[in-house]
Amino acid sequence: MTIQELKKNLALLLAEFFYCGRSPVAPGTIGSLGSLAIWIPSVVFAWPLWLNLLLLLFLFFIGVWASEYGIAHYQKTDPKEVVIDEVVGQGIVFLVVAPTLLQIIAAFLLFRFFDILKPWPIKAIEHQFQDKWGIMLDDVAAGIMAMAVIFIGKALL
Repeated sequence: MTIQELKKNLALLLAEFFYCGRSPVAPGTIGSLGSLAIWIPSVVFAWPLWLNLLLLLFLFFIGVWASEYGIAHYQKTDPKEVVIDEVVGQGIVFLVVAPTLLQIIAAFLLFRFFDILKPWPIKAIEHQFQDKWGIMLDDVAAGIMAMAVIFIGKALL
């Protein structure tokens, strides 16, 4: 196997978030569920904010890189198999989640709600960037919107 083949295989493994994106049913939701293997421990073990932000930045830029390989491999502008964007978007919500089952479930469901329905400005971002950046940025926006709802909900309750 050549270096280029190894690089492509690694990129696809990350883009699909360790095969979550290959699920025949709801790959985005499966990718979000898979990401909980990272984000639930971050909340339960109270990782410092700087560590979560560093991890999100790392995953974002790895996602941009890996998404380019996913686009080329699947020959689509936004392949459903590429779910690294869900991992990043889901992680953004977990920046404000407390280690309670209710908040973890709310964070998951709110992110999926915004990611699937794509209200403004998420849809506008998706249309503005129709490449590896669009794959990542619309889920960042969905994560920010879900995080805002959690944050406001916690402030009101």
